[in-house]
Amino acid sequence: MTAWMQTSTGCAVDLTKPSLVRLDVAADIAGPLSRLARFNGHMADNTAGCRPIWSVAQHCVVGADAVLVETRSVASALAFLTHDAHEALIGDITTPAAQAIEAHVGWALRHVFGIEATHTVRAALGTDLVAAALGGLKAQIDRHIHRLAGLPEVLPEAMRRIVKEMDLRMLDLERRQILGDCDDPTIWPPSVIAARPVRIRGALTPWPAKRAAAEWLRRWDAWRIRTAVAPTPNDSNPRRRNGAAVAA
Repeated sequence: MTAWMQTSTGCAVDLTKPSLVRLDVAADIAGPLSRLARFNGHMADNTAGCRPIWSVAQHCVVGADAVLVETRSVASALAFLTHDAHEALIGDITTPAAQAIEAHVGWALRHVFGIEATHTVRAALGTDLVAAALGGLKAQIDRHIHRLAGLPEVLPEAMRRIVKEMDLRMLDLERRQILGDCDDPTIWPPSVIAARPVRIRGALTPWPAKRAAAEWLRRWDAWRIRTAVAPTPNDSNPRRRNGAAVAA
């Protein structure tokens, strides 16, 4: 392995060739997501760190519930629930951080190869280098998670649109209720500011990590579509969670 990590249950995962069938979903996905903060942990009115974090797990749960209410599609709700599950393995690399890394990569490329070669590479990829690399890494892990969930490894276009739109709407809700006011509101793209409101009951209130993990896992168990994914011959992890109900 060249880019491997160890999970909570001791599984070694090669991120260049991920195989996730031995993971314990509760300990290796739900748990880390419940302890992983959105916005790198930045929250309004939490300078003393007294409040629970606004976690990736809770973001996924709230958005998934909204998808289910609006679409009546368990599969679409499950797709949103798992759309950030790869972050349990690679962390939450925020969009501004990725853009800053891209700027540094661009400077290095221009210094070594010149501006024309840099434009040629980006044109061939159809996107920025960092975006292409991160997108490929996330998609590779997502395919395995979708397989465990019983979803198509590559989501249908209509389902991808539902997930993407709800993610944008959740971002707008979170920036107002979790991050609070910004001294330069122009930094937010018009697509975020103009996003349709998410229908939820009450205001966003961060949960303790234990509850966030339990809520995420409860929906996984209730919505997961059973698949024919079988353990590998050397899969001896007794804590691997197989899920439960068949989703319609």
